[in-house]
Amino acid sequence: MFQPDNGHQPIVYTLTANCRDCYRCVRVCPVKAIRIQDGQAYVDDARCIQCGTCVRECPQHAKTIRSDTERVRDLLGSGARVAVSIAPSFATVFPGWKSTRIPAALRRLGFGYVAETAEGARTVAQATAAIVTADPEHAGCIGGACPAVVHYIEKYHPELVDQIVPVVSPMIAHARML
Repeated sequence: MFQPDNGHQPIVYTLTANCRDCYRCVRVCPVKAIRIQDGQAYVDDARCIQCGTCVRECPQHAKTIRSDTERVRDLLGSGARVAVSIAPSFATVFPGWKSTRIPAALRRLGFGYVAETAEGARTVAQATAAIVTADPEHAGCIGGACPAVVHYIEKYHPELVDQIVPVVSPMIAHARML
């Protein structure tokens, strides 16, 4: 696995043992954040906007997303009350009757509170509507709900940062609510 020099594991990274020089990730990355080093295609964290395109497109499954499972286990084992914010899309991963059992399964794993991130999305939508309605100058602003869009603007078009509606993402809003 490629490890950057800054000492942290990036969100999207390469499992070098799986990389087979197909360069599909290089071709599909919308911000050209894939670099070749020693015959391996790795994610340049400084350029990456964490959109996941390379993960989805890699036929070798060499691009992957960091797992924080151990951090979650540590939190659950600490004795503290731990809440989970689950994306409403979980029902597509666990279709039918399985989706109805996810909240109970999460509680059995030790989560003290289980809720959908959609609660935060509702708050964000209301706050965004209030800002745009109150100030017509914000009518042409950019929504900040998608972290990849925000990262893209911050890294590649910083002159547009002031155009992002000053509201946190649904995930952050929900975490604050919890």
